[in-house]
Amino acid sequence: MALPLKRRMLYALVTTVLVFLLAEGSLWVLGPPPDARRPTDYPAHLGFDAALGWQLTPGAVNQGPILREWEARWGLPSADTSDDVISAKGFRDDALTDPKPVGQKRILVLGDSSVFGSGVVIADTFSSKLEVALNGGATPPPRAVEVINGGVPAYTTYQSMVILQQSLSLGLDGLIIYNMNSDMMAALGGADAQLQDGIRQMMRSQGRALQLLSWLRYGLSAIRPAPPLTRTHRVSMEEYAENLHAMIDLAGEAKVVMVIPPQRGDTEHPLVDFNATDDALLRQLVEYEQAGPRSQRGYRAVMAWVGRQRGVPVVDAPSHVVTLLKASPADYKREDAMFVDPIHPSINGHAAIAELLVPYFADFAQPTE
Repeated sequence: MALPLKRRMLYALVTTVLVFLLAEGSLWVLGPPPDARRPTDYPAHLGFDAALGWQLTPGAVNQGPILREWEARWGLPSADTSDDVISAKGFRDDALTDPKPVGQKRILVLGDSSVFGSGVVIADTFSSKLEVALNGGATPPPRAVEVINGGVPAYTTYQSMVILQQSLSLGLDGLIIYNMNSDMMAALGGADAQLQDGIRQMMRSQGRALQLLSWLRYGLSAIRPAPPLTRTHRVSMEEYAENLHAMIDLAGEAKVVMVIPPQRGDTEHPLVDFNATDDALLRQLVEYEQAGPRSQRGYRAVMAWVGRQRGVPVVDAPSHVVTLLKASPADYKREDAMFVDPIHPSINGHAAIAELLVPYFADFAQPTE
């Protein structure tokens, strides 16, 4: 005898639920799809973030792989980095007093791994050295002048702009923009926004979504054609200029200084003296680069041109570093004198950058005791 319709529907519903739960449970044992798993070599101090793609993880200890490679290369003793902990605000810096102490000046430094200080300990980053110089020596917090290291490895101007938006409540009096190298990086297969979308999908599968749906998304992505490569750089020169303008606007009344990041290869070819180039020639250079080469020189010219348009000083760090190398060959004879690799400043490099920045914030400085 056939079962009543209601009972058959109930059995079908219960069977469907049981099959679904069995499949979901099996997939939870299996784990997330390959494209949603945290890479085994992903630094422990970096975590996924919905707005930024990745960010520094508060409380995590910086692993410093470039520093360790540097130490091993030159047979140096391993530096103690046990206190190299990401702060609660997500900075490679000391904890900030909240609210800001009365009378304190705060400077936020934005950039990628060169600002973060890959290859050096915290005390040797140019943010820390600038802070010591402006306070007249090393002082315990809270300090009269606080220089906040807002650098995050591989951050572009877009991501630094988001950090700036999130940091306005800190009461910023100064802003240093050091973004460029990561903006010029080769695109990874589509727009940088697509890369961040992919990371957000990875986040959703980290215990925040049904594994069955995660694996279904993975299966569909395998048969879906990859997005076309729409650009050669993570951030185009046009977007780079727009992001710089946006950060200057967001800074409001804060003093803004932009820094052209130096690289080891700067000694191998003539450098453009952007400060000595008149407006017409500088604009022509930008337009020429946008029309074709889009080289490192082009991105540097864009920063110089934005600074010229907005009345914001642009610090020519490459020329300063090359001048130091040529002026004192006995002191800077090794290739690693200013850099630990092609782009990351060494202890000497960070010190040179800090030395360049001190005059721009002289009115913030405290007298030396």
